[in-house]
Amino acid sequence: MTDPRTPDLDPALRARIADLPAEVMPERDLWGDIRARLDADRVRSIAAPNQAARVRRLPTWAARAAAALVLIAGTATLTRWMSRPATTTVVVLDSAAVAPSTEGLVSYERSAEELTVAFEARAARLDPATVEVLERSMRTIDSAITEARAALARDPASPAIRGYVEAVYRQKIDFLRRANDVARLWEL
Repeated sequence: MTDPRTPDLDPALRARIADLPAEVMPERDLWGDIRARLDADRVRSIAAPNQAARVRRLPTWAARAAAALVLIAGTATLTRWMSRPATTTVVVLDSAAVAPSTEGLVSYERSAEELTVAFEARAARLDPATVEVLERSMRTIDSAITEARAALARDPASPAIRGYVEAVYRQKIDFLRRANDVARLWEL
């Protein structure tokens, strides 16, 4: 019988090879050492149960300031979205049919003034940076109201301009309500 892997071996050597065992077991188990070397770079220690990881929390004032900034950003986005030109059907009205006065805006102004007074009473409890951001946003809204009212004064019969003025007032009132809500959080 000829083994193709050992073509030219002496028959005595072949006999000795045939007498060798098929498997040889090592004197000790080496797999533990091999596994430890393979896992050395991948193993991370786990903290003992008494050394549990601490949860890092924001201070209360920072969480409130972050909430105020989110509220301001949301209000600014909503204001921008609400003030974009809408695709509407234009209705031509006789200028005599539209009241040229701005008397209907008085209720908006009264509501805005009441909310402003309430906010000013609470503003002292807020972080000065938050108050500055809120006041800057309010100045932007007031500037939009001033421009819209000037346009209404130039064309008092325009229902589109009047609708825009009312929309800006509604945004101001909504902003002041939200600012008061943020300020109210600080009272808790």
